[in-house]
Amino acid sequence: MIKRFSVLIILAILVMGVSTILYASGEQEEGAAEKVTVNFTWQHLETDREQYWRTFFIDAYMKKNPDVLINFQTVPDSRGTFRVQLAAGAGPDIFTMDAFDIKELADADRILPLDRYSKKYGWQDFMYEWAYNSCMYKGKLYALPYAAEVTLIWYNKTFMDKYGWSVPKTRAEFEERCEGAIAQGLIPIAYGYSGLPLLNQWLYDHYINSYASAKKLVALLKDQIKFSDPDITGSFKLLKADWDKGWWNEKLSGGITIEEARSIFSRGDALFNPEGTWLAYGAIEFGTEYEFAADAWPSMKDGVAPSTSVACGEVILVNKGTKYPDECADIFNFLYTELDTIAKGIGYGGMEMLCREVDPSYYPEDTDPYVRLGLELTDKLMKTVANIGYSPWGFYPNKTNQYLMDNLDKVFLDRESVEEYLSEAQKIIEQDFAEGYEFTGE
Repeated sequence: MIKRFSVLIILAILVMGVSTILYASGEQEEGAAEKVTVNFTWQHLETDREQYWRTFFIDAYMKKNPDVLINFQTVPDSRGTFRVQLAAGAGPDIFTMDAFDIKELADADRILPLDRYSKKYGWQDFMYEWAYNSCMYKGKLYALPYAAEVTLIWYNKTFMDKYGWSVPKTRAEFEERCEGAIAQGLIPIAYGYSGLPLLNQWLYDHYINSYASAKKLVALLKDQIKFSDPDITGSFKLLKADWDKGWWNEKLSGGITIEEARSIFSRGDALFNPEGTWLAYGAIEFGTEYEFAADAWPSMKDGVAPSTSVACGEVILVNKGTKYPDECADIFNFLYTELDTIAKGIGYGGMEMLCREVDPSYYPEDTDPYVRLGLELTDKLMKTVANIGYSPWGFYPNKTNQYLMDNLDKVFLDRESVEEYLSEAQKIIEQDFAEGYEFTGE
């Protein structure tokens, strides 16, 4: 976790946190109305990040709404946990998943449509169109977007400056930087997916967008071309070739966790990291010995521009079985409209950029410098990059994306050829289309 916070900030949080805990957990006064308890469960958060969540969102909401008690919890493997709970007709009132999970949950009648609340609060008027659309299914809004993410190539700026290297924009420059890193005893790209094959989405996202192009990706997701298209196939073949060269963590990514890979990058043992803006919001503790920066992923083929892709980090859903849909929606609205409070949680590195425009004046003056970088990059790239794709966790069909992420390592380990892997992917995406998948990015 990032540990660049001032003593004053931490003391302020402790004071606010203690006062809120005393307030929320105190005995109810005789004759007072019974509080509504809303169970809100999130994915695992590091202790420091969870404190920011509680202080600037959960506790702040309860202070303003004393008739509501939010039972906020975080759990590991949240996606798997929620699937089991929902299948049993249980689970929290509010929970998070990826946008590509919406179809399955809506078809199973496990989640609550939110259209009437969107109309009430005007969410569509101020949320990013692509983010709002990613939460739609069959013309209904089934979730609220959270965390505007863009994918990037992070780099060790200290090394780049030391060796006189510019940020790679073309395939040739990318090759030169990776070979140069090896010559200097560095790992070209720090990456690990042990225990989390869903992280493989980052890899094919980068290569499809920057080799085939975002336009070709959209055509694939609209059933206008197949996985056998030369550009789509070529994207995966190039990824496999770069893997075989050892550029991706010396082909050891399957044996190390993402936390270990991030540590390799932050301590200066690797030149690049393939993640996105979420690193800036507390996902990594950047080493103080080096300066780090990020930009759009370089072009992987002549004629295709450098790329980024957009998606919600998570989407927030309401359990169909909740007794308190109005309170859940009001909590959502607080997250997106109480900017003077929420922006502090973002600025200090505990929360991520919302899927809406936020006036920079809302962020505290002592906003963490890497958080500020993440905010600026998101705004800049969404407005300036011509080749903007759609991240798998936000826009791909569920079964297809699950297959791609779970089986990519078979290609890396030479258990399947790229053609075999994509032939099966084509069969699965045809099932997704037959079952009603619709691309919502445009």
